[in-house]
Amino acid sequence: MYIKETALMDREEHVKNLEKEFASKQAINQNELLHEDDDMMAFKHIVTQKNGKKFRVTQIQLYKDGKVWREMSNAIKIK
Repeated sequence: MYIKETALMDREEHVKNLEKEFASKQAINQNELLHEDDDMMAFKHIVTQKNGKKFRVTQIQLYKDGKVWREMSNAIKIK
């Protein structure tokens, strides 16, 4: 589990950060927004690494004062 506690980002900064991160992978497919409200956002996607391994990634962000306050990700290897 990864918990990011060292930065506060507003929604626009977070989207830019995700775009940069997504660009570094070979492929990110099946993006799905699971839920978003004033307090949190949850989404999942499939990551294909350059070595061909695939992972289903679920990510959750909790907001505080309109910024991402806590972030958790979980990657499950897909056969």
